[in-house]
Amino acid sequence: MALGAISISASLGISLGPTVGGLLIGIVGWRLIFLVNVPLGIFASFIIHRFVPTFPSASTKQRFDALGSAIAIISLLSFSLGMTQGQVEGFTNLKTLALLAVAAVSLAVFLAFEARINQPMLDLKMFHNLEFSISLLTCLLVFVSISGVLFILPFFLEIGLSYPIERVGFLLAIYPL
Repeated sequence: MALGAISISASLGISLGPTVGGLLIGIVGWRLIFLVNVPLGIFASFIIHRFVPTFPSASTKQRFDALGSAIAIISLLSFSLGMTQGQVEGFTNLKTLALLAVAAVSLAVFLAFEARINQPMLDLKMFHNLEFSISLLTCLLVFVSISGVLFILPFFLEIGLSYPIERVGFLLAIYPL
C-alpha cells in the first residue's frame, strides 16, 4: 500500500506539476507558481496530522553525529559551489577544480569516518546487501534519466520549437500519464 501511495503521488505530481505550472505561468505569470505550494503544504500538514499515526520512540537512543554532519556539509557545499562555479567560470578554472577536489576528499573522509564510528549518520553496512545496493543504483539511474528528459524537454519545446508555455505544460503531462 505504501509503495502504491508513493507511486500514485509521484505520478500525480509529475503529471499535474508541469500542466498546472504551464497554465499558471501562461495566464498569470511565473511568480504565482511559488504560491501554489502554500495551500498544498497546509493541506498536506492537515492530512499528516489527521492520518499518520505517532509511534513511540525507540528504546535505544541514537546520538547526533556532529563531526559526520560537519564533514557532509563541507562535502555537499564544496560540490554545490564547485558545480555552480564551473558553470560560470568553466570546469578548468582553478577555483572550480579546488572546490571539486575539496568535495571529493571530504566525501572520502566522510565515508571513512562513518565506517569507523559506533553510531554513524549513514550506516554503510546496509550497502553490503547486494539486492539493496543494485536496487538503489537502478533507482538512481532511472531518476537521472527521467530528470534529464524532464529538465531539458521544456526548454526544447518552448525555445527550440516556439511552443506557448501552456502547450508545453500539457505536453509534459503525457510522459507520466
